[in-house]
Amino acid sequence: RNYHAPQGCLQYFYGNHGTGTVTAFNYDNPSSGYVGHLSGSYTICVRRERSQCVVAWTPPRYSADPMGLSISGNANSDHARGSCHSGDTPYPGQSICKEQYIEIPDSTCNSDGSGPFTQTNTARDGVTVITCDRICGKKLCLGGDICSGATDHAVVYSRRVPFELRVNFSPTGFAPQTFLNKGFKLNYFQQPC
Repeated sequence: RNYHAPQGCLQYFYGNHGTGTVTAFNYDNPSSGYVGHLSGSYTICVRRERSQCVVAWTPPRYSADPMGLSISGNANSDHARGSCHSGDTPYPGQSICKEQYIEIPDSTCNSDGSGPFTQTNTARDGVTVITCDRICGKKLCLGGDICSGATDHAVVYSRRVPFELRVNFSPTGFAPQTFLNKGFKLNYFQQPC
């Protein structure tokens, strides 16, 4: 058996019937003294287990841990934010999730991992935004401001192999450094083909 991580994977998870939990290096350590460990870009990989074709990601229930996904924004924030990645820059007009975000390639709300891979939503300010694979803010949802308040996180699916979660915490970003966010804790599970 080959248990080596694929090239480019800083963290690699496998076994346990395709279920587990991944956390940011800064998870649950929200202090300004921890800032040095928040910068960097890396990839977390999950091995696709036999007969499994889709990986699903979700944080702990929002009611149990409102800061379980806390990538950017102030402590009073309670909504998701998102944007799209196209090459090295977000889609035109996207001004959020550019420096502090997680990215789930080919993410979708469909449990079989099928598209669409972009969502069109209306933000709180009434502006129409297109979102897809980049997620920041306080909720795991595919779209800006679509799950806010007491609404729980969404389950986000992807069938793109290898199963990856990309992390980007830019040292020049405004958060999580200034708002002492917890980072992220995501549970994952795999769906059969």
